[in-house]
Amino acid sequence: MKNVVVVGGNGFIGKSIVKKFRSQGMAVDVVDRGSFERLEDPCDILIWSAGYTADYAESPAKTIQAHAMDLAKVVENQRYARLIYLSSTRLYDGLPGPVSEETPIALESRKERSLFDLSKAMGEWLVCHRGGPRAHVLRLSGVYSDALDGGSFLETMILRALDGQGGSVDALGTTRRDYIHIEDVCQVVLAVAEVGQYSLYNVAAGDLVTNNELFSFLRDRTGTRLSPSEMVIGDTEPCPPAVIVRRIESDLGLVPRQIEVGLDRVLTWQDNQRAMRSMMSVSHMPWM
Repeated sequence: MKNVVVVGGNGFIGKSIVKKFRSQGMAVDVVDRGSFERLEDPCDILIWSAGYTADYAESPAKTIQAHAMDLAKVVENQRYARLIYLSSTRLYDGLPGPVSEETPIALESRKERSLFDLSKAMGEWLVCHRGGPRAHVLRLSGVYSDALDGGSFLETMILRALDGQGGSVDALGTTRRDYIHIEDVCQVVLAVAEVGQYSLYNVAAGDLVTNNELFSFLRDRTGTRLSPSEMVIGDTEPCPPAVIVRRIESDLGLVPRQIEVGLDRVLTWQDNQRAMRSMMSVSHMPWM
């Protein structure tokens, strides 16, 4: 039985990875901040899912620590047989597309969001140059799940549509993003852990979806009308390019589902969950 350690295994992505690997009969140990001494023990697979996303600007030191500094100590000791580091396709933002794993990235240090990009790039460098022969970086696009518990823009919009909370959204209709379902992410992580050959993989659906397209789909499926305000306060995010995912298709034999398929799955799951909760509330009503 393989011994797997997931750093950040209680987070949004990490907990799904833990569940996936345990379903394959593997022994999985979850390590979070404050328990890194357990990384001194050898393991077959070490998955680094720790990090900061929305709150990175409020915690710059902790962001750098989680994305790179703590990782540096682990890479130096190399108490693992295989290392997988979760990064982000955000590192491609602003580049002309489409982009592949071979596309050079260009980072800007003068913008606040660059803290996330630069610290992730530091982590990637450690993995690629000091991580050993079986070390891999996985650049993930926007991840969503059936439970809608990740707090992302996409998941927030789905919840608003399901709750009938239509109206204006502080966003541009033409803004484009790539979204990938958490189950596809877990499949890629599992496949890389078993047979991965490359040091870098793009993990995305490979298809950019505009907010206008997203709102149209949600309107058709839920009846709730969301509309972009076309007025965004503050700096706008750089445009993400289309991401080529040929490597996970050819090397791992995996084809991520497109957003329409993924959203259909999410909405069906949510409808079933809400129906079950409604039935349970009725069954617990006192008899008169």
